[in-house]
Amino acid sequence: MSSPRLAALAAFVGLSGCVPYAVGAPPSTVAEREVQPSAVLQVASARRDLQADDEAGGAALAVGNEARLGLDDRSDVGVRLIGLGSLTATYKRKVAGPVGSDEGVAVIVGAGGIGSPPPP
Repeated sequence: MSSPRLAALAAFVGLSGCVPYAVGAPPSTVAEREVQPSAVLQVASARRDLQADDEAGGAALAVGNEARLGLDDRSDVGVRLIGLGSLTATYKRKVAGPVGSDEGVAVIVGAGGIGSPPPP
């Protein structure tokens, strides 16, 4: 693949994805056969663009709990429960940089169901 095409593909992928963490995840992975729990507190702004049939609401608070399991020195898997109705699973592979360091590059892919129960 030519370098202009590769650069365009990298820009498209970077701009089209979403970050499933409050800020992002470092490229380091969890050590093999270890489990690393974490929690993230997120606040969604009350000021959002509304569609014609939407009702204005207040800010939303969600807690995300995650556990990552190290598969080997360069990869791990994670499961994350977000709020009351969202569950995601991810696989992360460190492709460049020293093992056990936050320096480098990692690829993370995942899938899940995002949502919450309807209001009463």
